[in-house]
Amino acid sequence: QVVCQVSDVLVSLKDMSEAIVSSEEIVNNVLKAPSTANYDTDTFRFIKQDGLITTIGTVDAQNSFGAMIRTGFKIQFDYNDGMKPVHFVFDDQEIF
Repeated sequence: QVVCQVSDVLVSLKDMSEAIVSSEEIVNNVLKAPSTANYDTDTFRFIKQDGLITTIGTVDAQNSFGAMIRTGFKIQFDYNDGMKPVHFVFDDQEIF
């Protein structure tokens, strides 16, 4: 009996690319200086489980004092609803 398909847990390159672009847009909306944002996408991690794709990463950006700060984030997308963002945590604070 088949428990699950590989496609149920493996994140495709297309889905990774879409998650990266969407994640950067979402994170930029909460940054004080989004034009200073630097994403190291090589360190991004992707998890696909229960119809969700979770992107975990960091962003370097200026805070309100002008200092460059590295901040972690996690965004979950509903894979079955056109990659709609459903959960967002930024700097250990739940945004939605």
